[in-house]
Amino acid sequence: MLSTSAPDANLALPLRLLQRPDSRQHTRVCVEEPVITGGAPTTGFRVVLERPRENETLPCTYRGRVELPDTTHEVVADVDANRVVTVTVSAPASDARNALCEKIRLLVRQVVKDADPTVPLSRKIVRWRGEK
Repeated sequence: MLSTSAPDANLALPLRLLQRPDSRQHTRVCVEEPVITGGAPTTGFRVVLERPRENETLPCTYRGRVELPDTTHEVVADVDANRVVTVTVSAPASDARNALCEKIRLLVRQVVKDADPTVPLSRKIVRWRGEK
């Protein structure tokens, strides 16, 4: 939904400034953002991880869950001082669990590998991956 008229009617929508290509003027535009609603994913997996507020530097631990179409498992992702990520999923041992751990490890590593040391690490990681 895109609306440039009556901004007061769209107060609940996030506002963004967009630059017109033909001038240096900016226009207020309301854009409705897509929202992930509750429930398990129908394909792939959704991972939701958080770290404690007081643990802003490396090493740190992210804790949360991975949601699959038919089940949910607890996840712990440990990140050491060298940015090496180790993931544990509370599912029965299997090749599928090992593959899931590796996918989650790569997602967490992507977040922490290039993190600026002067800025706190991401407090929450929420990602969805479909099946290929």
